[in-house]
Amino acid sequence: MLFLVRIDKTNFWTRTDADGVAYGSPYPSAAAHLTYERADEVCRQLRELGYHAIVTNISGRPASLTELAEARTYAIRSALQLDSYFMGTKNDTLIVTRDLAKAFRGSYSIVMVVAADLQLAGHRVEVVDVTNADPRQTDEYRKLAKELLKSVNAGE
Repeated sequence: MLFLVRIDKTNFWTRTDADGVAYGSPYPSAAAHLTYERADEVCRQLRELGYHAIVTNISGRPASLTELAEARTYAIRSALQLDSYFMGTKNDTLIVTRDLAKAFRGSYSIVMVVAADLQLAGHRVEVVDVTNADPRQTDEYRKLAKELLKSVNAGE
């Protein structure tokens, strides 16, 4: 899902020059089409420059909560093993991983459908927002990092 940045009542952001001047177009189709994260970042930068920028949907209307939810990335976590993420099923058995990079991820609506199917099959799962999660931040990664830090502190 892509978003636009409105920089004033009539223009959508296309670029900012080296002097901090924002350029825009009255036509949404001519504006920069951005991911939500990038549009939000551009808005923050423009506000620091004195613009009253907002993130809009592709039609130019302020992005709705539903659209914002769809722009984020979600995963399904086992409710019994909170550090384990859903990868798939085999013979009605839940296959999970601690490695977020290998987990099934997607938009809110897609992940909710899969989670509902898993719950109907008797699995205890929950949907979590992993948009800004670092896939490397698994328990195994944290343990290795702690061990490395201990060895460095011990002078090994």
